[in-house]
Amino acid sequence: MAVRPDPDVRMTAGPRTQLVLTVANLDTGAVASTSVMPGDIEPEPAPHGGWEIPLWPVRDELAAQVKVDRSTLRDLRYLDHTAALGANAVLTLPSTWRPDLPDAERAAGLAAAHAGPGHPAWSIHFGRTVAEQPVSADESLGRLCALADLLCLDLVLEARWGVFAADLNWDIRFETPGAAVPRDQRGYAASLPAAVDGTAVADALAGLAERSLTAPAHFLLPALRSAAPPDEIDVERLERRIVQDCGTPPPVPAGAGEWTAGAQAIWRDRRWRHTSLCRIPGPRPAIPERAPVLRRTWQPPLPPWLGEPIPSVPCPDCHATGWRHPVLTCRRCGGHGRQFDAAVVTVTNLRDRATHVEWRPSRTTGPAAGASVIASGGLPVVRLPERFRLGRLAGVFGVRPVDLLDLTGERVVPQELRDGVVPVLGDGPDPIRRYLRAAAAGRPGARLLVHATDWAELPAFDAFAALVVGLGLALRVTARDMRPYVDDPMVVHDLLWGVEALPVTSTAAGGTNPAGGKGQVDELEPVDEPLSRSVPQAIGCCLRYLELAVVESLPADPARPIPVPQQLAPPVVPDIVGQLTELAAAHAGQVVAAHLDQAGCRFWVAPSR
Repeated sequence: MAVRPDPDVRMTAGPRTQLVLTVANLDTGAVASTSVMPGDIEPEPAPHGGWEIPLWPVRDELAAQVKVDRSTLRDLRYLDHTAALGANAVLTLPSTWRPDLPDAERAAGLAAAHAGPGHPAWSIHFGRTVAEQPVSADESLGRLCALADLLCLDLVLEARWGVFAADLNWDIRFETPGAAVPRDQRGYAASLPAAVDGTAVADALAGLAERSLTAPAHFLLPALRSAAPPDEIDVERLERRIVQDCGTPPPVPAGAGEWTAGAQAIWRDRRWRHTSLCRIPGPRPAIPERAPVLRRTWQPPLPPWLGEPIPSVPCPDCHATGWRHPVLTCRRCGGHGRQFDAAVVTVTNLRDRATHVEWRPSRTTGPAAGASVIASGGLPVVRLPERFRLGRLAGVFGVRPVDLLDLTGERVVPQELRDGVVPVLGDGPDPIRRYLRAAAAGRPGARLLVHATDWAELPAFDAFAALVVGLGLALRVTARDMRPYVDDPMVVHDLLWGVEALPVTSTAAGGTNPAGGKGQVDELEPVDEPLSRSVPQAIGCCLRYLELAVVESLPADPARPIPVPQQLAPPVVPDIVGQLTELAAAHAGQVVAAHLDQAGCRFWVAPSR
């Protein structure tokens, strides 16, 4: 659908009515945009009554200009959402609007739709050049089941009745076998197929550690684990069975008696286990909006691949106080209430491979056999034997140790776990036992779940840099070379990176350095210290918070038009990563930075803060 200009509608000093639609190609950095004003697009009848302004045809035209497959389009606000956007980019007109209204009322309704709070003034969509092969809901759920088998976790499909409405809300998540039913409702999908379509692996893993603090901790029996593909999955049949187990909606407001609050289907031991959810009897909560405590009416048997319990002792801090905060967790045990003397480490590529390793003191030699004592700033530090160094497992998956991410926390695995080092703290447990207790603290079932990521889902640096500049923003890249300090085990010894998008108006002025020029350094303002262990990780962090820079770049005065960025032919980006690597090596321990915008690129050594 072509955009039709309407000379009778102009931007005024009232609420902003201009809407800028932008589509950017993550693979190439190409950017296409258009400005839509009230009256530019003819309203159409909405499927469920009323009228709406369809934006998706314009968005799809922009996608074609930058060679983006429209099935891959994602709104900047929902980049982690797995469901395709489809044809749902619309503006809803007021319920009283009709096309036969007088001109003034008709124009006021169009302006109200554009100025409504339900959409951003600058709507940005990202996409990829080539779409992934389409997957049905049955296949998607089957992949989650296979991953649950691979990781030795439960996959839980849950439907709960809403607190104030007789509607079921659906959620899909991973859990540690034996974990209690979470108090709070997490998912809000209207059906099981919608929940499957909107649940990525990261979504299903989010909050796993918090949900599993009460789950029993066990070693794993490798002979009984299975990673074979699951049998045929039927989402519709599963939905019917779960809805049947949910029964009728509970009374509103809920009384003190027991009532069915929902139901679950649990994928465990390669089969579905069905159970209803009931409210635990007790007085009605003082805050009605707070979800009640639930339990399963039937507890499925633990899977046969669970081995012996991991030995543990009561946490001295929690045991001494007898007090547990509902939000804050104990720093010593991470909220378990116990300290574990062993841990299970699982490293996976989240596709088809997983390695499970037990970390426990040797049964035949002394507790610190094979450990060596080294110095860090004059303090003794123990380097543990090779089997306790997580970094050695990175090579099994063809990645670097800095590419090992904590699956339950979305953060890089701490350097101490990668290298197997622990400080000597005088009296207390031996070094290995203290190391294992720290590694298991706050982990689901005393399990350290690690993602060996290859960053394949993220754009290349050059394409991302061109994209940011094409949006009219500036890109700041920082680096700090700590590799010369590799002999000190308690000091970070990685090459650290930071990537940040900034509004051009907020960037600092200073001397310029022509793009590609080496060795020319300008002394500019201090910058934030880089924290990412790799460039792809820094790009992912920048992409996650890119919306903040976009919002900050909008003109504060609604009468000022929003720029409409166009960049169908992305520029050649200088070798910023290579030059910063050299500059950081020449200034070890200091932060070096590069600033890229449409005017060029400049480099400097940041003053110390």
